[in-house]
Amino acid sequence: MSDEDFLASARETHAIVSGLPEPEERVRLRRVAGYSQAQLAAHIGVTSTTFRGYELGRRVPRGWPLIRLARFYDECREGATV
Repeated sequence: MSDEDFLASARETHAIVSGLPEPEERVRLRRVAGYSQAQLAAHIGVTSTTFRGYELGRRVPRGWPLIRLARFYDECREGATV
């Protein structure tokens, strides 16, 4: 991976992370969608402990879990069934 590709990837990841809702809103959206923490963790492919860290804002998702989680929140905001 070239330096330019790496920087582009880092910028894209930062933009996605910046677009995630605040922790309180994350909890609200998950509950409104009818998911438990364990269910949403399985949905995005991480352990319940890891997901809890994401939801509380103590950990930052990366890679596919980040993309899946961002899509989940976007769909919840739009009122779609996830």
